[in-house]
Amino acid sequence: MTAPAILDADMATVARWLRSGFAWWTEELRLMAAALPGAGSGSRALALAHFDGEGFRYSRRGAAIARANGPVAIVLPAGAALVRQLRLPALGPSDLRRLLAMDSDRLLPFATGAALIAHEAGVAGSDGQQPVDVAGLPVSAAEAAMAAALAQGLDVRAIKLAEGDAARFDFLPGWDRAGAASGNRERRFWWTAVALAVAINLAALVGREVIALNDMTALVEAHGQTAATARLLQARVISEDTARRALLERRAAQDALALLSAIARALPDTVWVQRLAWDGRQLRISGYKPGNVDVAGLLRKSPLFTEVRSVAAEVPAQVTTGQPFELTAQIARTRVEGTQP
Repeated sequence: MTAPAILDADMATVARWLRSGFAWWTEELRLMAAALPGAGSGSRALALAHFDGEGFRYSRRGAAIARANGPVAIVLPAGAALVRQLRLPALGPSDLRRLLAMDSDRLLPFATGAALIAHEAGVAGSDGQQPVDVAGLPVSAAEAAMAAALAQGLDVRAIKLAEGDAARFDFLPGWDRAGAASGNRERRFWWTAVALAVAINLAALVGREVIALNDMTALVEAHGQTAATARLLQARVISEDTARRALLERRAAQDALALLSAIARALPDTVWVQRLAWDGRQLRISGYKPGNVDVAGLLRKSPLFTEVRSVAAEVPAQVTTGQPFELTAQIARTRVEGTQP
């Protein structure tokens, strides 16, 4: 996706790109943070604060302890959440999480926003399906546990569900109440960093395009005078060429010598032209000819004359000077080569 493509797109398309890029970026940051030293193993080493609805009892690696001095994971009873086992298409972690978030009200008997959703995915099989355990924890149960944890001053890093002596799932990523736990401060930091990075990139992109536009404007202004001069010369050349063509056409249409030369070549010497009239377009010619000479046919053979017609009302009588004739003809618009004298 190039910068011109972004600048040419409408606002709805740009918003869709930003939402998609923002979701991808936050997921990458989350995965990077999870890959940091101690990020994965440290969560398993958290002290467990088992909540029974009134207070907490603490354990670490299966052994009971009197008090948790560091970060803890709240562990709720197994019956506090509803767990369902599913088989779903093999998807990446982020895609699977989005799928479960969209279909949570269909998969579990909770209204949208009434429960925190967590899941654990197994290994995909050869059929392209993977086992997924989905758990829904009512928000009221999470609120009671978090309120008790805050009253005890606990540093909550996870909200889990008891399973025997162990704990599974983690509902804390779905906990969106501001300031609910100290772990949310870290999340807010990453969100702020992502927003700042997006703003910096957008500012850099806009700044680069502004600089490019200013450079293009300066280049156009520098060559503006040259372009104006070239356009003026082009207009003059076109005007002169048009005038020259008009002059040639007018000269060809009014060239009487060429017309007389064409008539002389078309008619034999035995034909005597007595009268010739020409208005620039139509020719009217009359005179005398021998009886065996077809003046109209001879003129039709010339490419200069079209629509050659006799205008005599009746067959003229033979006189001593020859047989009289009178014809009209149209002059072709384009002079044919060879008609010039």
